[in-house]
Amino acid sequence: MIINKGTVFYNEYDEALIVQEHLGSGSFGDVYRASNPTSNEVFAVRTISNLFESIEPKLILIDGRALAEYMIDFDLGVSTTAIYQIKQVDLDYFVEE
Repeated sequence: MIINKGTVFYNEYDEALIVQEHLGSGSFGDVYRASNPTSNEVFAVRTISNLFESIEPKLILIDGRALAEYMIDFDLGVSTTAIYQIKQVDLDYFVEE
């Protein structure tokens, strides 16, 4: 998808960048020359194409235990209420010299 000259992008600092020209295309998206009208700086802006458009969604069924483990491992829908320490006796402490 080619973006037209004059299209406005905003960077991570909410500064406007105005597209000047299309520089090229690659396997991951397009590159444009853009400028900041406030500072007159010129930038290269890369757009990333959606890599997942061609991947067909799949439904994977998991049981309750697997779901619970997944939720705990990735902190999804859970919160930590307590942390426990498990101690082990250090046998070197009791060695006589």
